[in-house]
Amino acid sequence: MLSALPVRNPKLEWKRTVDGKIIVILKRRDDWLGKLVGSIFCVPRMKEVVLDEVGTMVWEMCDGKHTISRMTKRIAERYKLTEKEAEVSLITFLNRMAKRGMIFFLVRKGRKAKLKTAQEG
Repeated sequence: MLSALPVRNPKLEWKRTVDGKIIVILKRRDDWLGKLVGSIFCVPRMKEVVLDEVGTMVWEMCDGKHTISRMTKRIAERYKLTEKEAEVSLITFLNRMAKRGMIFFLVRKGRKAKLKTAQEG
């Protein structure tokens, strides 16, 4: 898992605020099922997720070049955490983002990288 490469979902829109934070725009499905669920459960057409300083740092590293291990080390150094503390927090946050469809994981098997979604575990 630590060698996985988190990658931002290229279908999502996102922007940077004046103070440097990232806002990720999540849109509801626009097919009949999305409209049905949206009307029954009052799900808005779009939702903005504002990432804090740490979330912004993680989002920027979700570029397919930084492994989870490398991300853990950077977070631990910057916020003066043990690597285990940083690892647990990072993996929890990455899994939450993956379940929302914000990121995917590339997992290397041999020389090839395979895309792995949150549903695949």
